Parts: sequence; C-alpha cells; structure tokens
Amino acid sequence: MVQLPVELWLHVAHFIPSTMLKDLISVHRAFFYAEMAKRYKEVRLKGFFQTSDNNILQLVDSLQVPFIRDCVQILRVRPCLLQEFLPVAEQRQHQDDTTSTSTSPDTTHLHVKVKHIFSSFSNLVEYHLLWFERLFIGDSSIDILRAPMLASQHLRKLSLEASLDKLELFLSVEDVLPRLEELDVLVRRRSDVDSGAPTVLQTSEQNLPNRFASLTSFINRHRLSLRRFSLSVIEALDCTPLFLCLHQQFPLLHEFCLSVPTEVPHIGDPSTLAHWMTWQRASLHKFTMKPYLVTKSLLWEDSFEVWIETFLSHLSLPDLRILKLKFYFPAKGIQKLVRHFANTLDELDLGGHHMTFDQVAGVLKVLSPVQGAFGVIPQVASRLSVLRLGKVTLSPELIDIFAETLPGLQELDLRMEDAVPHKDEAPVYSWSGSFFRKTRNQSPAQIEQFLNAMRSRTYPDWGLQRLSVWVSLLKLQNQYQPRYVELFERCIPSLTSVSNKI
Repeated sequence: MVQLPVELWLHVAHFIPSTMLKDLISVHRAFFYAEMAKRYKEVRLKGFFQTSDNNILQLVDSLQVPFIRDCVQILRVRPCLLQEFLPVAEQRQHQDDTTSTSTSPDTTHLHVKVKHIFSSFSNLVEYHLLWFERLFIGDSSIDILRAPMLASQHLRKLSLEASLDKLELFLSVEDVLPRLEELDVLVRRRSDVDSGAPTVLQTSEQNLPNRFASLTSFINRHRLSLRRFSLSVIEALDCTPLFLCLHQQFPLLHEFCLSVPTEVPHIGDPSTLAHWMTWQRASLHKFTMKPYLVTKSLLWEDSFEVWIETFLSHLSLPDLRILKLKFYFPAKGIQKLVRHFANTLDELDLGGHHMTFDQVAGVLKVLSPVQGAFGVIPQVASRLSVLRLGKVTLSPELIDIFAETLPGLQELDLRMEDAVPHKDEAPVYSWSGSFFRKTRNQSPAQIEQFLNAMRSRTYPDWGLQRLSVWVSLLKLQNQYQPRYVELFERCIPSLTSVSNKI
C-alpha cells in the first residue's frame, strides 16, 4: 500500500467540512482498534529472551500499554524467556558456587516488566505453556508463569506441556478458573533430575502417586466446567494413580483425547482408565485415541493390542458418536475399536493411516458384518454419516464397496495417494528431475486406465452428498483434478458438493 505524505492529507482536509472530519476521526479510531485487536490477539513468547533482540524488546514495551494488553486473547509461552531475568538470588540456586552470577540493571528492569505484564492479561481466553527447560525452584519464576492463568476470568482453554515435576509445581495452587472448558496436558515422564537440573521433588516409582497430586487436584476442581480433556504421554508411564483419584462425575465432559505411548506399560492399567471413562458415559460423545510411537519396532503392536482388548472389555460408552483413531494405529486395533462402537457411531475418522483395500474392507465389515460380493453387505444399515480415510489407493472396487456397505453415508473424505484400475494392481511410479531434486510420479497411463474403468459405473442408490478427495502433492496428480471432480459428479448423482484438495 502506498504511503501518502502527511502534507497531502492536510491539503485534502481543507476541502472537508469540520463535522465530517469529526466523523472520520471516530472511523479512524475504530479501524485502529480493530487492527490492534487483530495484531495482538495471539502473542507468542517462545524461544527467547535475548535482550539483543529488538523485536522482542519492542513487543514487551507494547504489552505495557493497557489497551494493547487487553487485546491479547491467546498467549503462548516458553519459560526459557525468564532465564536471563531471574533475580540474582534465584539464579544462584541453579548455579555452582564457582559460577559467577550477575544481573544488569536493564535485565532486572525487564524482569519486572515481564512480571507486571503476565499479571495483567485480563481478557486472556487461551494460555499455552511449553515448559521443556530446566526446572525453576524459586517462587518468583513459578508465580510469573502461573500469573496469566490466574489473571483472566475468561480463560477457557489451558494447554500444558511439561514433566510431572514441573506440573506439580505449576499447579500447586487452589485457585479455580471459573470458565475453563478445555484442558490439554502433555506429560513427559522423564524428570528434570535425569537431565541434570535440580528439583525439589522425588522421582522414584514409590512416589509416583504423589507426583500426580497437583494435576489430579486441578482436574477435579474443574470437573463441573470441563467440556474437553486431552491427555498425552510421550513415554511409558503408569497413570493409574491419576485415573484412580479423578472424580467419577464430569457432567459436561463431551470430548476426551488420549495419546498412548507404545512402550510397556503404555499408560498403566487399562481397566482403571476404562472405568473412569465409563463413569462419563452420559456426556462423553467424542473420543480420540492415538499411539505415541516411541520405538519403530513392530513388537509393540502385540502388547498394544492386548492393552486395547483389556481396555475395551471394561469400557461402556453407549452414547459415543464420534471416534477418531489417529496416526500409526495398528489395523487390528482399529477393527477392535470400531467393532466396539459400531452401533452408535455417526462419525469415524481414520485419517493419517495408509490403508490397503483389504484393511478398508475389514473396517467396513465390522460396521456391516454380513457377507456379500465384497465380503460385506449390511443387514441393518449403518448409522454412520461421516467417514474420513487416508491415505488410500483409489480403485473402482473401493468406490463400489463404499456404496454397497454404507448406503446412508452423507460425507466421505478420502486422502488419495494414487489410483489404479483394479484393486489387485499395484501403482506404477517413475522418477523425474535432477539427481538432487527427483520427483516421483504415478504412471499417466495407469491413471487413465482408472478413469476408463470408472466410466461404466454409476451409484444411483447411494445417498452420498459430500465428497472430498485430498490429492497427493504430485504435480501429475494435480493435472487430473478437474477430471476426478467430473468423474464423481457423474457416477454419484446424489452429490451436492465435490472438492479436490491438495
């Protein structure tokens, strides 16, 4: 945008009535407020402070202005920003006696600024804390990190990524956040002692129940307002004490997300987790689950499958409507979970998995268990209305089986990797480009064969209304997008929306 000289605007103002100028002032003020609200809606204080970074210093100075500070609704913090500004006495707790400690007047002043700012985010709606740095023991640092959470009466979402030791310190308050609806917790089992940093907490397995004390207490205090709870554990950790101590009733809890490490013991006793989830059966309608891949070995799948079986044998969620099984989920585990909830599901999301035709057929067989031409014909129509799959190899038989087994499906979202004229034919690829920038492309002839094979197919009895096909990033596939859209619009008369995405 061209910046006009101030003198020119002053000249133009001579020809505008004074009453109109007053109106323009209010309009300018409104646009200014709107721009500031947009610019400072989300603030990231991550990966610094370096006092030589002028952009950071300018941001800190801007946040001292009450109006700008009130614009902040989302705050993302990484505690390494405080390390340069700890008071000298607190720094000495983390350094050897031989290490010199000095804090410049500018640094001390900036520390005071940050402390004041963090205590004044009165309109904060989301607070995200990513705490992977060394553990701060002094109350000053903990209070600063905790301040944004307590400063706002409007906080609806709290996201914490830290070890149990850090969570114990951070959540060791009795305050209640009256509007907290979403809680995301990512737990790192490895304590700060393992990385050489000092800590005030014991890390032995005997003290494990105590290490969940603050987290459990915090969750229980907000059980009446929580609508969504997400727990991710990135290393094998027995979380049984956590679920044993959680309150039985979370009356508004609508969604639960769980990330389970692939190493034994995963997250502990599956029956304890299942019992706690069963207590929430009246409100819990959405469940997301994914393995957290700790090891690339396939040996984990056997123990994980046993864990899933035990988990499901104690779980009852008769009103579950949405099931999401994310990345790296083993095929047998997917079938077990889908079978358990098949009678109630409205939406099934298996995005992030590369699924063969047989694996897709296996899932559909679970949803519609009567044998037919493709191994499945629904005896009772599935209530499933939304299905997301991918990555898949598109074939005429794959479209056939969707139409045959899910006649009432309303929305189908496919992440397409390639297309073949028959389900038993393997995709053919070739390489192009230079040695350093080679590109893999599927054979154009094979794609043409798929399109030709689909010309004789129509699905007049299929009620599908929305179809999305996420095409791979291959340039050759992108050239076929209009033809894919035309193909599906012709084959499925009921479609009201077809979209191809890259």
